Amino acid sequence: MISSLMTGKLEKLEISVVGQSSSKFSAQVNPSSFKHGLSINYNGDQKNGDTDKATGTASSDLQFKDYGSEDVSFELLLDGTGGVGPMSTVPGASKSVSDLLDELKTIIYKYDGKKHQPNVVELAWGKFVFECRLKTMSVDYTLFKPDGSPLRAKISLAFVSYKTVEKQAAQENKSSPDLSHYIEVGAGDTLPLLCQQVYEQPRYYLKVAEFNGLVNFRCLEPGSVLIFPPLN
Repeated sequence: MISSLMTGKLEKLEISVVGQSSSKFSAQVNPSSFKHGLSINYNGDQKNGDTDKATGTASSDLQFKDYGSEDVSFELLLDGTGGVGPMSTVPGASKSVSDLLDELKTIIYKYDGKKHQPNVVELAWGKFVFECRLKTMSVDYTLFKPDGSPLRAKISLAFVSYKTVEKQAAQENKSSPDLSHYIEVGAGDTLPLLCQQVYEQPRYYLKVAEFNGLVNFRCLEPGSVLIFPPLN
């Protein structure tokens, strides 16, 4: 996952406010473990409180309902003893564990009065990019100065995915072949392959390329959303 394994350069996990590149927090030490969870919701799933099932059947007939939220969790270490690296990426700057913790809370936890909600943030570590909001945060202080100021803190973080309506629709893509499909292009996707998924026929790729105004349909940009119109 981490491209620095090939380049030799250590890439730090970064947390930034979406749309504000200047509001960014870089991990002092990268996480030692990283958990990424995904889920799918089904009609008839009794675990989710949906007890609908066909009469006379022993178990629910599970039918796709929608995708559940993705979640990510990991721990960050802040260390002010000087034993694990600088407390600031700015040369000559002096920051404490409390300073860095306040910076992190401003990005992921502080309530934005203009938006009336906490920030939507982006986690970026190597090739992994995740748009999300903070779900839970806990801080375990493990070392202190004589005056009681923290010298080391372990921060447990959990985030839940954030998707716009357009991206959610592109992911779920619940429309029938007679309706327009919105699909977010992933790495390695090709237009014939996506046409196969939507229409069960790859031969419509030229019509889709024309409909979306694609100049070079062989080079699809990951993250872009394409419209697959209904067949005539």
